[in-house]
Amino acid sequence: MGLSGVPFLDCTLSVVDTESANLSDARLINTRLEQWNAPEFRAARNTWQRVEITHSRFGASELFGSSLSSVRFERCKFGWLNLRASRLRDVEFVDCVIDELDLGEVEIERLQLRGRSVKTIDFAGAVMSNVDLTNADLGTIRGLENMRGTALTMDQAIELTEMFASHLGITII
Repeated sequence: MGLSGVPFLDCTLSVVDTESANLSDARLINTRLEQWNAPEFRAARNTWQRVEITHSRFGASELFGSSLSSVRFERCKFGWLNLRASRLRDVEFVDCVIDELDLGEVEIERLQLRGRSVKTIDFAGAVMSNVDLTNADLGTIRGLENMRGTALTMDQAIELTEMFASHLGITII
């Protein structure tokens, strides 16, 4: 499904089942995507404002170089979500399962991961403020040195102690 460069304004796109969706260079404003199934989801260099994506399943998702503002993902499953070199402002993931989340070189202002899990997350080169990971089940974290501006619970910090210690070259006995 090729929708590259198309503007979506004040619309709802429901029940889409496709092998490949190409929304690269598109603009989504006041738009809702619901019940999408796309093993390949290309949406690079997009602008999303006031967008909601619900009950959807994506395999390899390329949103690199995009600008997302006031975006909510709810009850979605991602195999690989590439947001590298994007700008995120007021973005939340609610009850989502993400196998791999690439936030390398991302500028983030207010991000919440609420519920479910992120197996691998990469913060390499990210600049962040107000990133709330307190309700997420976290696996492997890359780019630990860029976690400034992130909130974790004490239980999460304890679970991640071995990873933090390894990163800092500390031996825990």
